[in-house]
Order: sequence, then structure tokens, then C-alpha cells
Amino acid sequence: MRLGALLFLMTLGCQQQPAPACPAPVPVTLPEREVALAVPRAPRPPVLAEHDDDAIWQTAAGTGPWKMPQSHAAARPYSNARLLWDAENLYVCLYAADQDIEAQGARSDAFLVQIQAEQPTAPILTLAIAPTGQVTELARLAIGLDAKWASEARVSMDRDGSLNDAAGEDDEEWVAFVALPWSRLGMEARVGLRLQLSLERCDVPKDGVQRCGAWHEAVMLAEARTSATNR
Repeated sequence: MRLGALLFLMTLGCQQQPAPACPAPVPVTLPEREVALAVPRAPRPPVLAEHDDDAIWQTAAGTGPWKMPQSHAAARPYSNARLLWDAENLYVCLYAADQDIEAQGARSDAFLVQIQAEQPTAPILTLAIAPTGQVTELARLAIGLDAKWASEARVSMDRDGSLNDAAGEDDEEWVAFVALPWSRLGMEARVGLRLQLSLERCDVPKDGVQRCGAWHEAVMLAEARTSATNR
């Protein structure tokens, strides 16, 4: 089982069941790349509550469609993300096409976000973000879990569909707009800062077959730009 799927089940399962403490995640080793995705500085902070209507997201870097873990073909249902930064926060817009938005039971949906600075001893920070906006967090240090760590992430949700709809009507999509404080990530934002970013999502459509998509890349903070791209 891939790391993302394992952590997805760990984080959601430990919310729903009275069970022993979640085991520590396995450290992730992502390949270093000569070319990283350039994430532009936001000319102003995004207004998270305005969702896609805030034009600032058109200046963001885009991941493009996520891939299936085994075949590397485009994942279905479709997922993507957009990224911006400023001195205070890393901003992430996470998009999920979803015909059945769930936030309860074994079919619960979530985005998994894993961040690590490109340093051998850097902590591995993992967040699971549910369609309700609830965030579940894990921080692994070289000496083990940091039980006191909290990301203090600000999250705004936009859903096109009915959450936990027992009537079975088709939903369309949900989007999480997230602001992650650099101070809680243990990093100081600056042009040229590189980090490893892993984004994953597993979904169980109405046919009952779980499907997963992922995006794993190095990213680098860059200067602001004004042209629209990667919508």
C-alpha cells in the first residue's frame, strides 16, 4: 500500500474509532529534481472565502492533472492543485471532481498534503483535509512524533453537491482553499526556498471501487507574476 493511502486511512480511521494512538508515518523519500515547480509570490493574500472568484488564483502555479500511482496515467476522478505564497503563508487550492462527496464512514473523502523541507533532518508534516474543512495532522521528527504540533491552517471549503447525501443524487466537485503558516511549518519564506510536496487523494465513486491520484514534486518559491496561467 502506498504511503498516501496508508496515511489517508490512518488519519481518518483514528478520527472515527476509539483506538490506540496512530502509528508513526513512514518517512517519505522523494526524488530530487533539477527543475522544481516555480510557485509565484502572491501580489496580495488570497481571500479564501471568495473561492475561485478571487482572480489571484489565476496567477498561481498549477500541478496539472494528478496521476494514478501505478500506471502514471491521468487519475479519475480528476484532481489538481494551485499554489501561491507570501511572507506569512503557503496557499494551496485543492480541487476534487467527486460524484459522491462523503465525510463519514469508510467512504470518507480527504486530501492528503505532505510537506518537507529539502533537508535530511527536516520534519515530515502531514495534513488530511476533509470536505467539511476538518484538518487532521501528524508531524514526524527524527526522534518520533511531535504530539503538540498544530499547523494552524486556515481552510475554506466550496462544494457543488450535497455532503453525505443519503438520497444518492450525483455531486460534482469540492474545493479546499488552504493557508498554511510558514511559522508552523518551521520554514522562513524566501525566493529560492525549495521543499518537497506530496499531494494525494483517494475516492470511492458509486461503483464502490477505490481510485487514487497523486502529485509528488519539488517546488521552489519564485517571484510574483501577473499573467494568468494554469487555470
